[in-house]
Amino acid sequence: MKNIITFIALMVISTICYSQEFPVPQNLTLDHCYNNEGECVGDYEIYDNIFTFSFDAPDTSSIESKLISYNLYEENGDLIANFIDTSIIILNTIDKGFYYVTAVYDNPQGESLPSNLVQSFGSVISVNDFDLSANVLIYPNPMDINYSLNIKSSFEIKRIIVLTFLGKEILQTTNTNIDFSKFNEKLYFIKVITNKGIVIKKIIKT
Repeated sequence: MKNIITFIALMVISTICYSQEFPVPQNLTLDHCYNNEGECVGDYEIYDNIFTFSFDAPDTSSIESKLISYNLYEENGDLIANFIDTSIIILNTIDKGFYYVTAVYDNPQGESLPSNLVQSFGSVISVNDFDLSANVLIYPNPMDINYSLNIKSSFEIKRIIVLTFLGKEILQTTNTNIDFSKFNEKLYFIKVITNKGIVIKKIIKT
């Protein structure tokens, strides 16, 4: 009931914030695959969580505006991604909650009302992953722009991968001290691959 009330409130607010003349994406769905034994289709790491958002493109035949992209939002209105196709894959970074998409237009500019909501139950983490995570320390977090990131583990660290909040890989290293001064975004995910398994932790840069 709470989610229904929230969505109704969202629609009311959206009616004010968005123009209703812009066609809305339809039939949003969310598929989730946990790559525990490499069973997910695609070139993914073991233990990756693959979230695929898909929907039908809006019918733009009756308007002059040009459809240029889509926005993916959390239920609270936080922007997750801007993209151009009718599907988007996000790795490991989707939290439990509800999500929706809008269509973005140009000439004239505008954004559609939200699509239907889809629910994510978050990433899959096994009991062993909790034990592993407790043995991997990443600090400081939040991290000041002038600091380097330090990673320590009681297990052997084989590889460290830095990901953007959309899951894009920007660095792969074995160095447990990483200079973040060249990275301009505020949110990252650190994937630490050890001889006992993989740990993924969220890092905030202030």
